Amino acid sequence: MIVYVGLLTIKEGKREEYIQRLLASGMIDMFRKQKGNMYYQIAGSETDENVIVVTDGWENMAAFTEHDTCKVVEEVWKSLAGEYVLETKGFVLKQ
Repeated sequence: MIVYVGLLTIKEGKREEYIQRLLASGMIDMFRKQKGNMYYQIAGSETDENVIVVTDGWENMAAFTEHDTCKVVEEVWKSLAGEYVLETKGFVLKQ
């Protein structure tokens, strides 16, 4: 199993707006239906009001790579990130 954990620092005061835009796009539901996805979650940090935590699990590296390079990630996720995200720290864990 592959687990991805991302910490996204969002522009001041824009965290909830960004989460709502992600949800409204339908992208999160689509990610959850992708082949090999085990779970996909986004949440606001409890300790920093400008941070979002993304965690997702994949059956294997091929499934994660397919997700990470899909058209929706390239066109929608990165476009929204350009509007809202100041910094991203991502970690891939293998089990």
